[in-house]
Amino acid sequence: MKKILCILLAFTAIFCGCENTKGFLNKRINIEKLEPLKTTFSGEITIKIKDEQFKATIDFNKASSETLIYTYPESISGLTITKTQGESKLTYLGLSYKAQNNFMPQNFVLEIIDSVIEILSDKTLYKVKLIDSGIFYTSNDKENGFELLRNAENMNIISINIPNSNILITFDTYESS
Repeated sequence: MKKILCILLAFTAIFCGCENTKGFLNKRINIEKLEPLKTTFSGEITIKIKDEQFKATIDFNKASSETLIYTYPESISGLTITKTQGESKLTYLGLSYKAQNNFMPQNFVLEIIDSVIEILSDKTLYKVKLIDSGIFYTSNDKENGFELLRNAENMNIISINIPNSNILITFDTYESS
């Protein structure tokens, strides 16, 4: 009787297939049909650059303007960077400075997010795989590449990592529209 049950079980597994029931992977997410990254969102982020840590709020709208307001460390709290098409404005303690986007290093977080969104618009420039913590994107550019992690349930951004620059942007809160 045991032999017959084992044989039936083996045939069932062979002909019906086995399903991964671990975590969210059992939902059979079709990587080819993933919704694109939103280009309008807001939230709170943590920025780690080597051993330094910063916190900021972000209001990102690729079509019009992008704003980053630093909230930590206390010494730069309130530093605001607003980026529009072709121009960035830095405001701090009542003073403001305008420059072309490529001449203001303070807006690097906004530039990184812009670049990631741009790369993700062309499926030949990155790879995607499912991992236990979400949907993991890696750019094909090994020298200047990025790693993006999204929540598989709601498709929100969890983090953006730039390994060669030792920069990690983590989204503590994220709301998209």
